[in-house]
Amino acid sequence: MSFATVANFPRSPAELDPSWLHHTLTPFFPDLPPVRALQCERMGTGQMGHNVRVALEYDGSPGLAPHSLVCKFPSLDPMSRATGVALRSYEIETNFYRQVASRIQLPVPRCFFASCDPNTGHFLIVLEDVRGAEPGDQLASCTLAQARCAIDALAAIHAATWERPELASLEWLNRSNEERRAQVVQFFQAAVPGFLDRYASALEARHVRVLDEFLSLMPLWSELPRPPFALQHGDFRPDNLLFLRNRSSPYRTLVVDWQTASWGPPLADLAYFIGGAFEPDDRRRYEGDLLVFYWERLRRRGVRGVSFIRCVEDHSLYAFAGIVMAVAAAMLVERTPRGDHMFCTMFARHAQHVLDLQAFSVLEPRMVARLREHRSLE
Repeated sequence: MSFATVANFPRSPAELDPSWLHHTLTPFFPDLPPVRALQCERMGTGQMGHNVRVALEYDGSPGLAPHSLVCKFPSLDPMSRATGVALRSYEIETNFYRQVASRIQLPVPRCFFASCDPNTGHFLIVLEDVRGAEPGDQLASCTLAQARCAIDALAAIHAATWERPELASLEWLNRSNEERRAQVVQFFQAAVPGFLDRYASALEARHVRVLDEFLSLMPLWSELPRPPFALQHGDFRPDNLLFLRNRSSPYRTLVVDWQTASWGPPLADLAYFIGGAFEPDDRRRYEGDLLVFYWERLRRRGVRGVSFIRCVEDHSLYAFAGIVMAVAAAMLVERTPRGDHMFCTMFARHAQHVLDLQAFSVLEPRMVARLREHRSLE
C-alpha cells in the first residue's frame, strides 16, 4: 500500500500525470520503466464517485506491472459529492483500503494508492483493473451460480473479520453510537415523503404499506443489532461485484465500492443481497439453500458460536435494511433514469422480501424486549 500526505495526490483525472503514476507504482514494481503516456475513459454507473480507467504506456517492458488501472475520484455531481462528504463515504472507503484491506486478505481488487482530504471531499483510490471480470447488474438480477460465488466471497469477508477487536476499535468503522443512529433515523424519516411523492406511480400499495408500518418502528429497529459483529460492506449487491473468469485467485468474486463499510451484524449484508439480487420468484426458490450455503461457508472458515437458527432470525430482522437503503440513497444522490429504475426495483424487491419472510413478526418480539430494557434503565 502506498501512503501520501493529503496534499500529494491528483484531485481529478485531468491532474493525473505519468510521473505521478510511475512514482505510485514503483514501490510495487521496483524495476518499472517510466510511464510515457496515459489515457482516461469514464467507466461504471456509480453515482457517489467518478471512476475512470487509465490506460498506461511505458518506456520499455512493464513486466508484471499493470497496463491499465482504475482510479476513483469524488462524484462530479455537487449533491452526490456533498452527500459523500457528509456521510464520510470517501473517508470510509479510503480508510478501508489503507487500514483493513492492506492487512487482512479479502476478496477485493489490489489497491496501489488511497488518500483523502475529509474536509474538502477530495480523494483518490488507485486499484487494479480487473480485466475480463463480468460486472454484476442490479437490474438484470443474479444467476444462482453468481449468487453462490458472491455469498462465498461475503462469508470470506465476515469470517476473516469476525469479532476482531482491532477492527471494532476503529472509530471510522464502528460508528454505531446513539448520535449516529439518531442521524440515520432522522434522515430516513425525512426522506420518506419525498420518496413516496417522487415514485408514487411506480410503487405498489402493499409495498407502501410496509414502508408506512416500518417508519414508526425504525428508531427501535436501529437499536437492535447485537454481537457477534464483523466487517459489513453495507451495500452488498450485484452492481458492486466483479465475477471472475479464468483468473488465478482464491476467490471467484471481488467486491468493490466500500463507501458504506461499517462494523455490525454480518447477516445484514446477506439479507440485503438476497432480498435485492433476484426477482421475487427466483429469490423464493433459492433463498433457503443460499442461507444454508452461507452458514456452511462460515463454519468451513472457522466461525463458531452462531447457530443456523440465529442466521435465519437475523436474516429476517435485517430484511428491512434494503428498504432503508433504497429510500435514503434515492434522495441523496444525483437523479438519473437508471437510478430511478434501480431504486424503485430495489424498494419493491426488499418490501416484498419483508412480506414473504413475515419479518414484522420477527421484529416485534425483539422490539418488545428492547422496550423492556429501556424501562428497566429508567
